[in-house]
Amino acid sequence: MDLSLITGTLSLLKGAQELGTAAIATRDAQKLTAAVTEINGKLLETQQALFSISTQAFELGQQNQKLHLEKQELQAAAHQRARYTLAEVAPGNFAYRLKSADSLKPGDAEPVHLVCQPCFDQGSKVVLMRTFRSSDTTRNYHAIWLCSACKLALPDFITESSRG
Repeated sequence: MDLSLITGTLSLLKGAQELGTAAIATRDAQKLTAAVTEINGKLLETQQALFSISTQAFELGQQNQKLHLEKQELQAAAHQRARYTLAEVAPGNFAYRLKSADSLKPGDAEPVHLVCQPCFDQGSKVVLMRTFRSSDTTRNYHAIWLCSACKLALPDFITESSRG
């Protein structure tokens, strides 16, 4: 037997083994690349889902803040409305009158006054001004309550007992 033939054969076997190892490594690298690609895809989907959830949470926070402000405004309007009672200033003519001072909370004291009913029902508090107007035919002056916003004019027939 020729020693060089054995050495050559061993050398070929060693090369074949290295090629086999390299082929396995290449196959493992391809599997690894495929696995990494799949993991990256899942991470991207997760990031997109988290971004969507974050956006929804932000929108819900804004909506919550808006509703909280709306609630405060409604509570303030309800408090304001509770301070007044509807009074008939003349037959068939109504205005809101500030409740008597003893029914108000401390710190709410202010002079008794009338507020325009149509304006108040629309959300505006407009105090009626007492003024005098002359009649075209008699030239006599009579008292009226006048709204500066909607120009409503109500005759002044309020008795002292209905003023509060």
